[in-house]
Amino acid sequence: MPASADRPLVTVVIPTWNRLPLLRQAVESVRAQTWSAWELRVADDGSTDGTAAWIAELGDPRVRCVAGPREGHVGRVRNRGAAAGSGPLLAFLDSDDVWLPQKLETQVAAMREAGAEWCFTGYELMDEDGRTVPFRAGSGEVRSGWIARDLLAGEIGVDISTLLITRGLFTRVGGFSEDPRLAARGDHELVLRLAVQASAAGVPRVLTRVREHPGRLTHGLADPHERSARVYELFLERRPPAELASIARRAHGEHLRTAARARLARGEYAAAARLFARALRAHPAPGPLARAAAGGVRDRLRAPR
Repeated sequence: MPASADRPLVTVVIPTWNRLPLLRQAVESVRAQTWSAWELRVADDGSTDGTAAWIAELGDPRVRCVAGPREGHVGRVRNRGAAAGSGPLLAFLDSDDVWLPQKLETQVAAMREAGAEWCFTGYELMDEDGRTVPFRAGSGEVRSGWIARDLLAGEIGVDISTLLITRGLFTRVGGFSEDPRLAARGDHELVLRLAVQASAAGVPRVLTRVREHPGRLTHGLADPHERSARVYELFLERRPPAELASIARRAHGEHLRTAARARLARGEYAAAARLFARALRAHPAPGPLARAAAGGVRDRLRAPR
């Protein structure tokens, strides 16, 4: 059924780089959607594994490869994919994740009912072979409304592959950050900006499956807490309301303290000292800082020589 005012077109964006075996599954989960008004833009970040050729072989006019040179910045790649589509709604799916067939249809209905400009769903984790696995932390809880405070406090999380956003809101918040400091974690930074700007429609159903595997981007990150701290730095640079700024400063300090502890445990004393100093400036909390320093010393003493 073609798109119409009552059945708006959804532009689906899948960023990818050399993940063809997993990409096939992601693409097929889009093609299996019960919501038929969609177009898919596979934003290829310089793959050398035959991604573009495979998409051409599909022969599906709804699926298009948006190829570009290797950038290594997933925010830029996602923005390129979004710009290549025309739908008034945008959805993002990572190339190692999959959707359940009712995902888009359920979300469009939820957004209409709530009068919301963005929506996210529940999700579950799976392993390399598609078997469901437990969360390592958190529970994937879904809430509706003005959820910026909950996100900043770490009470809930929104996975990028669960999002459905109006193109108008996406444009209004500036899309994904292309700041070079945010080559990773840009999905969380975008969600925070969405949550400050507009109320969310949360769908408390598992409609997305997120794959935990060694090739997942977040698994390959060096110093993940330092990268997470940058999200809060950028958030605070936007001068949010006082209550949200207070929560963000606390989270910023916590990530910096945890990063400093990790550096200390590895014997990187100068880097650890700089991070501890930044943590103290970001969120003056001598007690947590002292505990983090003591933990780093203990970890260093227990480390194999």
